Amino acid sequence: MASLVPEERGFLWPVKDVLFGNPEKGRKPVASFVREVNNYPGLAEIIIAIEGIHNKRSSHASGIVLFSDDPFEHCAFMKTPKGEIITQWNLHDIEYMGNVKYDFLVTEVQDKIVQTIQFLQQDGQIEPELSLKEVYDKYLHPNVLPKNDERIWDALDNVSVINIFQFDSQEGVKAAKRLRPRSITEMSDANGLLRLMGEEEERPIDKYFKFKNNIQLWYDEMNRWGLTPNEQKTLEPYFKSSYGVPPSQEQLMLMLMDKDICGFTLAEANSARKVVGKKQMDKIPALHQKVLEQAKSPQLGAYVWKYGAGPQMG
Repeated sequence: MASLVPEERGFLWPVKDVLFGNPEKGRKPVASFVREVNNYPGLAEIIIAIEGIHNKRSSHASGIVLFSDDPFEHCAFMKTPKGEIITQWNLHDIEYMGNVKYDFLVTEVQDKIVQTIQFLQQDGQIEPELSLKEVYDKYLHPNVLPKNDERIWDALDNVSVINIFQFDSQEGVKAAKRLRPRSITEMSDANGLLRLMGEEEERPIDKYFKFKNNIQLWYDEMNRWGLTPNEQKTLEPYFKSSYGVPPSQEQLMLMLMDKDICGFTLAEANSARKVVGKKQMDKIPALHQKVLEQAKSPQLGAYVWKYGAGPQMG
């Protein structure tokens, strides 16, 4: 039955919307869900009553909390179903109590890189006496990689690499083949665009592809929104490198902080990033109003909100 609950912009519908509809949001009751619920008298009331209650314990795979002294003085603990000791608190409660949380990410790709290095050392293609760190510094560090070698990017397009972080899924493969990144920045953009849904029928990744092939379409869009040549010039540092579709939170922060756009402080821009990135829906109207009020012109504020922040809200 859970699979019958619709998802919209990354959020599941509330149970009451599923059962009774929501005219204000243009939602109608989900007939298949209602039909299933009606097979069990009283089930609807139970579902409504328990909605939102935590129903499982799980651990953050790479989240590590560091304590300066006795952890039981500053934190609360519990065990996962597997018996692992974890904190009961979320990140914000952890930090409020003066503790520090780190993310230590280890991926399958790293294991494959290490194994590949060992095979190459065994075959004499890489000096066997070098440590992993020395191999990395000599052959794999971003400063020494031949990033302009077309063979690297052709391999990404052709999906002829065994493993590419974040591009292993079917959607990731399609994005690589379609967008054909030719730099680390474009590869990062493609990765970011995979996560964005946008508010319109045209997904950000589709728009990126279209504008990449004809950047004039971006300027045509800005003209339709009434942006002046100076305003368009102001937006270029934050939009043009990603062909008019900025996918990163850093780009959003920088454009909001630009004195010729909204003039946000660093703290205000970081707060905006969290509201948008974490989809804090109750805070979005206030942020929207702030962007419009502080923008140098109404059309500039509207455009930045629609195409700078909008896609990241899903």
